[in-house]
Amino acid sequence: MPFHVDPVHEIARGGDPKKHILYHYALTGIWFALFVAGYLYELFVHSAEAGRMICIPGPWVENLREQAIADVRSSGHGDKDLFLSHGDVLLAWWAKTSTTA
Repeated sequence: MPFHVDPVHEIARGGDPKKHILYHYALTGIWFALFVAGYLYELFVHSAEAGRMICIPGPWVENLREQAIADVRSSGHGDKDLFLSHGDVLLAWWAKTSTTA
C-alpha cells in the first residue's frame, strides 16, 4: 500500500473530535501556549535535571521477579523451563503503574 493512501480515511470521515473520550484533556489556546512556555523554561533553566534516570533498587526488582515466577508456577504453567528477565518484570511493573494512573 503506498504511503499516500490512508486506509482509515473513509472510516474516520465525518467523525466529531468532541465526542472522543479524551477531548476535554486536549491542550488548546492559552493552555497550549502556557505548556510550551513551561516546557521551554524547564528545558533551558533546569536542563541538567532533565536527563536523569529513574533508579529502581535491584533487590526490589528481584523480589518482584520471584513473586512473578511463583505466580506462574502456582497457576500450573511452570512445568517447563521458566525464564523471566528483570526487563520483563520492570516492563510489567511500569505498564501496571502507568495504566492505573
